[in-house]
Amino acid sequence: MVAKHAKNHVIDQQWPTVICLCLCGIFAALVLLLAKRDYDAIRNQAKQNAALEAKLILERLDTSTSIAQASLNAVQQLGVMKAIETAAAAPGIQAIAGFDASGALIAQGTAASGDIGALATVSPLTKQDSWRGALASEASASVNAIAVKTADGGTIAAFVTLPNLEVFGLGSRIGIGNSTGALLRVQPMFKSPQTKLTASAFGIKHLPPKGSSLALFGQDLDGQSIILGIASSQSGMISYVARDRGPMDLAILRSAILFGLLFLGPVIAGAGIWIITQRQALRFATNRSQLREVEQRLRVAIEGARCGVWDWDITHDQVFLSKRLAHIFGLPGAGRFAAQSIFNALDSKDQACLRAALAASAQKGVLDVVLQVKWAKGVKHVQLRGRAVKDRQNPALTRAIGVSIDVSDARRTEERLIQTERRLNDTISSISGPFALWSKERRLVLWNDGFAKTFGLSAAVLQQGASYHQVSAAAAKCVKSQRPDRYDELAQEIELDNGVWIQLVERETFDGGLVSIGIDITPLKEIEENIRRSERQMRSVVVELERSEHKASELAEKYNIERQRAEEASNAKSGFLANMSHELRTPLNAINGFSEIMVQQLYGPLGDRRYLTYATDILNSGKHLLELINDVLDMAKVEAGKFKIYPKPMDLHESIEQAIRLVRGRAEEKRISLVTELNEDGEMIGDARAIKQIMINLLTNAIKFTAPNGKILVQIKNNLDEVIIRVIDNGVGINQEDLPRLTRPFEQVENEHARSNQGSGLGLALSRSFAELHGGSLSIASEVGVGTMVIVSLPRLAVAEQEAA
Repeated sequence: MVAKHAKNHVIDQQWPTVICLCLCGIFAALVLLLAKRDYDAIRNQAKQNAALEAKLILERLDTSTSIAQASLNAVQQLGVMKAIETAAAAPGIQAIAGFDASGALIAQGTAASGDIGALATVSPLTKQDSWRGALASEASASVNAIAVKTADGGTIAAFVTLPNLEVFGLGSRIGIGNSTGALLRVQPMFKSPQTKLTASAFGIKHLPPKGSSLALFGQDLDGQSIILGIASSQSGMISYVARDRGPMDLAILRSAILFGLLFLGPVIAGAGIWIITQRQALRFATNRSQLREVEQRLRVAIEGARCGVWDWDITHDQVFLSKRLAHIFGLPGAGRFAAQSIFNALDSKDQACLRAALAASAQKGVLDVVLQVKWAKGVKHVQLRGRAVKDRQNPALTRAIGVSIDVSDARRTEERLIQTERRLNDTISSISGPFALWSKERRLVLWNDGFAKTFGLSAAVLQQGASYHQVSAAAAKCVKSQRPDRYDELAQEIELDNGVWIQLVERETFDGGLVSIGIDITPLKEIEENIRRSERQMRSVVVELERSEHKASELAEKYNIERQRAEEASNAKSGFLANMSHELRTPLNAINGFSEIMVQQLYGPLGDRRYLTYATDILNSGKHLLELINDVLDMAKVEAGKFKIYPKPMDLHESIEQAIRLVRGRAEEKRISLVTELNEDGEMIGDARAIKQIMINLLTNAIKFTAPNGKILVQIKNNLDEVIIRVIDNGVGINQEDLPRLTRPFEQVENEHARSNQGSGLGLALSRSFAELHGGSLSIASEVGVGTMVIVSLPRLAVAEQEAA
């Protein structure tokens, strides 16, 4: 706001200066325009005068020449001699001579004066058939020659009398010349010596055209600045009038001085007026700035105090409101309003209160009332304070003038204090323990019912202003014991007669008072007693635990011995199985080999057909027994950690197809269809023999537990870095509670179908072990009467386990 006022102040100071400068500029331009016009007029007038004089001289010369020419033309029909006699006395002829056809002088005549002999030099003119003449020589430079032909073939030549140039003097230099630029006469002569005068003596570079006149400014042969007037006739004669530029320059100087004075006078007067105006403007700007500062201070003070200004015309029931106060009453802006617009923003109670205050102010002279104004954002409390005054010119007119103060915050603060005090009283009353507040003089200020009940104090003791010592003495009557708190030096633990324990804490307030707060710690005391009792019991338990620990160490030693025995037994079992498997394989290979020869009848028929049947049974039983022995041996190796895989690049499709070829015969016997979905990539690194064994076990189980005319599906799915093999059948299915047991060694599901398909129960256990050796897993999902799905997850890159060194 201050910057804006300063800017306006600068603008207010500048505009008179700008106006004065503009007026001075306009006046100076006008004066310069008039001076320029006067200057041009003086120059043009001087040039016109010079050109006019030159034309006047040329006109007189042309007049003399015309008269002389007329005289010669009049005697042209006569002979040379008769023509000379007749024309010699003609006006305008200075000298005359006659020539024959050959150009020889035959007669001559004179007028007033002149060098008649010089006319002989114009005799060549007769040969040129020209009636115009020219200067013949330097000797005849003062005359103008003309010539005509006579009737007898001769020529009459005459010099025209030139006008007297002295009558045109008037301080000027006048000259007459011809079309060649030569000067015939100059008066007065130039001071500078020159053998031959030409038009360049007047500073002329180019002669004007015939029949024209002009004037120019230049410098003559003597170096004098001149105004030169030039006129040229059709006959080729040129007149020159050179005037001194001094009078013209003096006239220009007088004009410049006149216009300078004409300009300076108003400018000086304007400058004086501007200075006076500036002083007045500065004084006015200073007063206005001071007034603005006062207004700004008043405005800032009113806005800072959130005040408004009002002027109430009680007689006419109209009121003037400032902008802030008008906004509170919902009016558009500062101005004068009808009093009813103020009453519309008040409820009926405040309207009556305001009218009563206005009526009272007319009598008492003072108005002070607080109103509750319905505002757009809620309710505002406005205090109107002012004084009633009488109009001196019209005593019947009563006005009340004052300010308004927004006391909404004060009212809200007062209401919050009341509510806070109520909440404080409610809070203190809700405290179950004793509470008391003392002043800095240690007088009772506030207490709750818990304080009276806890210490058994009567209403006669608990009174406003009771002393601290008096109340403490009355409360001490029901105290059984008292001791400082172990954790808080300002607190005390008090045991009352009724067995209640109170922790009494006393703290000083910020104003020097004292607050006493009691907390019932009876449950804590009971807990402490229970803790002490528990500690005693804990000690006895610790002693008992020490005894038990000795027994536990003895049991642990016995457990280690038994575990070592179990490991030795397990190793013995594995060794036994390995040895027995080897011992059993040797005779079985022979039994299987010889029975197979007998079944195939390689050496001829056996005779009775029953021998072939017996041999087939022996072969099947031997193969079954060999498979069991192989499974048991593999399982023993796995459990002993001796079974290793050897991963190599392989094609999973090929291993699966090999396994299918091995079991296809069994499937065809039961009319079970084997379907494969091997569309996805099967390239991986793994042990082909182990994976092939997994597939043989899974397919064998699927064929074993699938009814005739069933279906088995083998799928391969790629999942990121894994290859998933699914073997799905529509066989008898397995109960959910039996699934966890199937992958354990020698575990079989006990049902009618399982009993009809005897086996070792090692197929799934071995398949799971082989999958885990690859870093994969095996899971089973099945539903009775629907079928079974075995899922084998194998990493695409299997790593063989390193043997311990």
